[in-house]
Amino acid sequence: MKAQTKKLSLMLMMGVFAVITLMSIGCETTQMTPEQQKAYEDSLSQAKQDSLLKANRAKCEFKLSNGYEYYKQQNWEQAIANYEDVRDLGCGPSMAENLYLYLGNAYREVGNQDSAIAVFKEGREHMPHNVYILQNLAYMYKVTNQTDLQIEAQEALVEEDPENVEHLSEMATLYMDTNQYENAVNTYKKILSIDPNNSAAQSELITAMNEAGMNPMEALRERWDNNPQNSTYGLEYGEALFSNNEYEEAVDVFSKVTDIDPQNVRAWNQLARAHENLENYAQAIDAYKGLLNIDSNRKDIISDVAELYININNYTEALTWANRAINTGSNNGMGYAARGRIYEDAASECSGGNPSFEDKLVYQMAYDDFQTAVSMGYGQVTSRIEYLENFIPSKGDWFMQSDSATEVSPDKSCYSWIDRTIQRPSE
Repeated sequence: MKAQTKKLSLMLMMGVFAVITLMSIGCETTQMTPEQQKAYEDSLSQAKQDSLLKANRAKCEFKLSNGYEYYKQQNWEQAIANYEDVRDLGCGPSMAENLYLYLGNAYREVGNQDSAIAVFKEGREHMPHNVYILQNLAYMYKVTNQTDLQIEAQEALVEEDPENVEHLSEMATLYMDTNQYENAVNTYKKILSIDPNNSAAQSELITAMNEAGMNPMEALRERWDNNPQNSTYGLEYGEALFSNNEYEEAVDVFSKVTDIDPQNVRAWNQLARAHENLENYAQAIDAYKGLLNIDSNRKDIISDVAELYININNYTEALTWANRAINTGSNNGMGYAARGRIYEDAASECSGGNPSFEDKLVYQMAYDDFQTAVSMGYGQVTSRIEYLENFIPSKGDWFMQSDSATEVSPDKSCYSWIDRTIQRPSE
């Protein structure tokens, strides 16, 4: 019996030796490629994880449940302790969806920013398409001033959720803050393709285009077209047209703005200026009057109206408005300057370049008003005073007048609207 047992043991040993020898020979003759080697190592790692998960599943589920309860109670330290136990037990990858986001947030809440970032990064490895992990990772990079990494995370987030306007807006803001204006322009355009009425994106697009050196005209037009009741958008579009010398188009836009917002002083003013540039003086006057219906004491606008009446040779109305400018308050040199220009223009028109004594009287009126304007601090007409010294009546002109009246007014029919007199100088 013992002999048989001994013989059997010897046979078994020989068999084992043969197997070992065959395996050794196989290992020596078979070389794995790098890809095969990696696959082999991955399979071993996965087998290890599966083994750990199988052995520790119950414990992991218990710890994960405890961690969540503590998380809800905002007991961050205990939540972290339980969640870290889940990682230590090797269950992290298989329970990633319910682990990494909460653990990272808990670390963030206790002010451990580095650990929060590390956890979110690990979570991203196991869940590369999880938008919440990416969103929190981008936020952590933001609060730690790691702008380049924040941009990288935000771009990944946008790639995963490309129709999310909130993510796109954050991305565009990042591009603006880092002077990547062309990228910002493209991002704002993407937002508007999703949400055409997004007023914030419409405004920021224009800013980005200006910063990028692009012409924002089309963006301004689209914003106005999409928001035809928003007077601010219309005003900004109209002003861009005005700056681009597109006055007719500007008039159309400003007219619509004043229709929807009759109290908009700026729109009335811009409408008047656009008409002036088109030499539509009567329409410019009407626009300025619309402004004055809102703010009746604007001396500058009243003076502008007076001068516009000069342009259409309506001296009677021009004088009425100049006098109104003078009467809006004391020391109003602007009003006297406007009235002086009326007299100067009328004398030039009536005299035909060869002034008579009566024309010189009107030049004198202009000269006197300009002097009054300068004495009140309105120095813009100083040069006109010097110029008119050549056109006002001289002592010889007065000497030649047979009429000895102390006050004289022009009798020419083209001055019928003037009821002002000039006093004869004393000898």
